[in-house]
Amino acid sequence: MLENAFRRRYGFFPVEDSFGFWKPHGDCAHPGAYWVLPHQAGVINDSILAKVSEIARSRPRALLIVGYSERDAGIVQRLIEPMSKQWRVYRISPTAAGDGAIPMDAGHALESLANALTSLPAMPGWVSVSFENQRGVEAAVSGERLGPGDVVTCARLPHFTSALRDLDTLHAVTISGSSGSGKSITVWQLAHHYNQRGWHVIRPGSNTVTTDLDKIGAVASKRWPTVVVVDDIQFHSGDFLDSLRQLADVRTKLILGATDANWEQYNTIRVSASAAVRALVDAFKARRNEILPIVKRFDSQVGDEFLSIRIEDRIDSAAASETPWLFAYALRGGWRQTQQLLSVARDFDNNDLLLTALAIRQVASLDAGATIGQLVSDAQTLGYDALWVHAAVKRLEAQRAILVGDTIRCLHLQSASAIVSRLFESRTPAESPEIIQVVRNVVSAADTPVRGISWLLHEITDFRRQILAPDLRTTLLTRCLNAHTHTERRDASFVLSNLLGWRDITAVELLTAASAAIREWVAHVDREDAYSLGCLINNLYNDDNELCRRFLRDLQPNLMAGKLLGLDCDDGYAWGYFLDRLRCACPQEWADQFSVCIPRSAVLEFARKFDASGLGKLSQFIEGVAGFDLEFALDCLDISLPVYVAEFARDSLTAYRKTGHLEQYALGNPFFRRASPTPRQRSVAKAMLDGIDPRTIVAQILTCPFGDWENYARLLGWAKKVHGRKVRQVADAMDWARFDAVIGDSAGRPAATNTARKSNELVTPPSVEVANRPANHLFSAVIFILLPQRDQESNRYVGQHPLNRLLGVHFGVGLGAFFWHAADLRPNQPPSTGCQPGDGLLQNAF
Repeated sequence: MLENAFRRRYGFFPVEDSFGFWKPHGDCAHPGAYWVLPHQAGVINDSILAKVSEIARSRPRALLIVGYSERDAGIVQRLIEPMSKQWRVYRISPTAAGDGAIPMDAGHALESLANALTSLPAMPGWVSVSFENQRGVEAAVSGERLGPGDVVTCARLPHFTSALRDLDTLHAVTISGSSGSGKSITVWQLAHHYNQRGWHVIRPGSNTVTTDLDKIGAVASKRWPTVVVVDDIQFHSGDFLDSLRQLADVRTKLILGATDANWEQYNTIRVSASAAVRALVDAFKARRNEILPIVKRFDSQVGDEFLSIRIEDRIDSAAASETPWLFAYALRGGWRQTQQLLSVARDFDNNDLLLTALAIRQVASLDAGATIGQLVSDAQTLGYDALWVHAAVKRLEAQRAILVGDTIRCLHLQSASAIVSRLFESRTPAESPEIIQVVRNVVSAADTPVRGISWLLHEITDFRRQILAPDLRTTLLTRCLNAHTHTERRDASFVLSNLLGWRDITAVELLTAASAAIREWVAHVDREDAYSLGCLINNLYNDDNELCRRFLRDLQPNLMAGKLLGLDCDDGYAWGYFLDRLRCACPQEWADQFSVCIPRSAVLEFARKFDASGLGKLSQFIEGVAGFDLEFALDCLDISLPVYVAEFARDSLTAYRKTGHLEQYALGNPFFRRASPTPRQRSVAKAMLDGIDPRTIVAQILTCPFGDWENYARLLGWAKKVHGRKVRQVADAMDWARFDAVIGDSAGRPAATNTARKSNELVTPPSVEVANRPANHLFSAVIFILLPQRDQESNRYVGQHPLNRLLGVHFGVGLGAFFWHAADLRPNQPPSTGCQPGDGLLQNAF
């Protein structure tokens, strides 16, 4: 009891001898040491008697016996009786009686005694840190300030080792860094390292009565080896800190934390925010199963479900953050709480308007942010003055809603984008004339980047007609047509794409007047602007396809085909998208002429250059070529087949993702229509999928995240159509008992409620037409494709499988169809009597 009370107060257990604390009958902390068992006589060794005698000679004392029955004759004779002749004896226990008896339980008696002995703290001005009540990593993810309660769960950052070395050697260390860089957690992790080795850790208390001189005196007269922690030293005087530094020695370690955004502190361990972020990326990926459910509480779009954002992708996206705090903000999708932020800011003198003006400028400036002068100008448009701006900036900074430095910024570019879109979604044009004018001012400003204008217009959909009035459209068109370099044309094409795509005849008429200039851009397309010009062609075609065809008819097919000479692998995706949109919009006769002019040898050599890392770009390029010449696109695939085959052997799902839409547009397996590949398409697809290693893909299916099941289903569904033998090999390699367990585990997870909804949409009553409906889940596809037909297992799967309980009767009916349809996977097996073909509702859905 005494030891636990000591640990709760000081953070470590008392050590024998150092504290006059001995346990001669054994110690639970050391179970392998000497013990006196309950049936054995108690003893006390000579060394303890000698120490007690030495204490007794110094001055008179009282002997306090707490909760001890005094039945051990040896202890009574050798210790209690001799001491009772010199000292007054008090006995504490519920049954204590006689002279000096205190009939109380030990807990209450000792607490009352301690309160009566002293009312002063053990170290005036200081508070002991015990490191109890450790929190989980959710505190770090949620962006809370980290402290002593987070030292165990948080990863140690790279600078910890050098800081510990200095602390061991020099007895004092200062950790400096910008706000949110990981400075505080490192300070407390250093202190915890010593605390685990029996050191007392203290920090300044909030008592303003105690003077700095009293605090220094308390540290100087300490009883035990002590670690002094002063985080945020900017709140303390220089004299106080210098005095603490002078006390640092082998029994006094000093750890200081300094918020230093501009590297003004010298002789410090500087926290590298970028290195700290990299360390967090590695640590969080290693703990993905722990991190995922925490992040999901903040952002339901992150998860292992189909179409969810993978936690690994969110971590990689957050890795670009400037500090660990911003990393956590990006990780949890802090912008998802944008509506709440705007609502609260609105309650404080309409500060949501300033936040929106800042977000508008941040998006339009390509994440550069805004100056105070720009915000004051916007405030005047909104009907406010400079005092309102300064007060709002101070309030928003205090709430960690913005970052204030050389410029002012929202916490993240995505946060700025979310603020812009959410504010406009929550208002009508009639309610927003001032904020619309702010957007018009920013868009029309000569120093606003053209690319930034396209970013901003992308976030504002419902108000474009009000913002892009005829005068502003003319201004933007004039500015865009002044683009000369390919980079300028790229940015201008993105802006013009935003003017189109809304079936607005005035926008089409405006671009028609400039068609000669835009046709010139397309005629001289280059790797830099190929993608953006593809977007422009796409939106022009959607608004007026006949105009777009006339527009493209005047281009020279031979000159356009000549652009395919000398391509670089990095350009594959952009050129593929451009070719795809060009083919969609151009007349047939133009496409035929272009096909004839394709430099086939150069393009085949280009396809031969790609390795596995560039397959996604190659697939998009071949897809674009297929629109003009399918047979030549298959030639390109033949050339690059070894790379596809090797990638399918290494990681089938990754390879399948890299194929993009080749399956639908080049290999004859379109969505929503019956597959009818030509013999050559089937041959190329079969050769590509021949790389699938059955044992490897089975291991991946059994261990993949929940959301990958749909993609495996699509991959195997495609393979079954063109390479049935490979799918049978996969079926033979499947561990069905483990597969059953995996599905059962997934069905028991909370996220499986989405599975129930999706699967019930697919497995429908007979009255609902399901033909041409694509497979949308492993439950309704991978089982369907792979599951062997076994009489002895049919009733168990259909009637007893955990998914049947989750999904209801339709799942059982649909699973019967899986057995029926999968019969060809296991030749020489009798047909199942557990289900009939007539029960199957999904046989036409795949």
